[in-house]
Amino acid sequence: MITPTPLAQLSPIPQTHSHLTAVAMSGGVDSSAAAALLMSDRREIFGLTMVACDAHLPAAEAAAEVCRDLGILHVVVDLKAEFFEQVIQPFAADYLAGLTPSPCVHCNPQIKFGLLLQAARRLGAETLATGHYAQLTDAEGHRGLYEGADLRKDQSYFLFAVPPETLSAVEFPLGGMTKPEVRVYAEDRALPVAHTPDSEDICFVPDGDYVALVEQISGQPSVSGPVCDLSGRLLGQHRGQHRYTIGQRKGLGIASSERLYVVGKQGNRVILGPESAVYRSHLRATRCVWQLPQSEPFRARVRIRSTDRGTMATVTPGPGDAAEVAFEAPAHAVAPGQAAVFYIGHRVIGGGIIEAYDFEA
Repeated sequence: MITPTPLAQLSPIPQTHSHLTAVAMSGGVDSSAAAALLMSDRREIFGLTMVACDAHLPAAEAAAEVCRDLGILHVVVDLKAEFFEQVIQPFAADYLAGLTPSPCVHCNPQIKFGLLLQAARRLGAETLATGHYAQLTDAEGHRGLYEGADLRKDQSYFLFAVPPETLSAVEFPLGGMTKPEVRVYAEDRALPVAHTPDSEDICFVPDGDYVALVEQISGQPSVSGPVCDLSGRLLGQHRGQHRYTIGQRKGLGIASSERLYVVGKQGNRVILGPESAVYRSHLRATRCVWQLPQSEPFRARVRIRSTDRGTMATVTPGPGDAAEVAFEAPAHAVAPGQAAVFYIGHRVIGGGIIEAYDFEA
């Protein structure tokens, strides 16, 4: 059985090369293929796995098996307390506040490329490689973050908040590959996780029941409230507004002759309307992080969720850490709590957390 080591107890490992790379190993095919690719370049590497919750333990065992297969050292670091405080608790609080949080957006700068990178450096590594589908390019003195070659699997959306100075110590070996190419490589390399299915769930909610987790973490039972239409007419009662998100159509529990969607939440009130009412022309983002600093309005493709390919818009930075976004065509289901990420071409310029949008009822 794996016993994770606390971050403070890590110490440098012996190395034979001047450059040592830690590979963040999750036990899946992507991180395993990234490690094998670096080994093929005769790089000195070791596997580094974080256990941030009990649900990560089976993945750590799988990562250990891959490291044994590759013949490399495997280190497992215990980040459960930090992950609970910095990711899980805010996730539950955001849902109870009526938001739709994106935990990976917060985990990446704080945990994966924060504390895990710190662990890698304690162990003597100069860089941390991961299996993310994103690309990094150095140009004109800047570390540029770009979408991965496989746009269907691209993960640059989740990485916008990782500071550029941190990305200088990061590698994405799979950035120029497609998922099918990675699968074929893993099969050719006979990696024991070559056929492991992709995870579609939040890593700390493996059963997908985030509602139960939110209520367990908060210690608060669901609070019922009104479900109304755009005119304020009462349509029914809900069992907790955290069970709903903007744009949701299924599971509303409301009988209606027309197809209804969640178009807004105000306090404990859930507001439904037709699909046409889900589209928004403006949003305001806060807690913005700039990969390429901007001071003047600029035209960009703005993605408002990880599966969204983006809508062209004018982005106006400031004041402070905020930005205003004016879409050229209305965007579908702008959900406060999600990230709005700004791209010029395939390059990430910056992004922030959606705070508000042009909805009134």
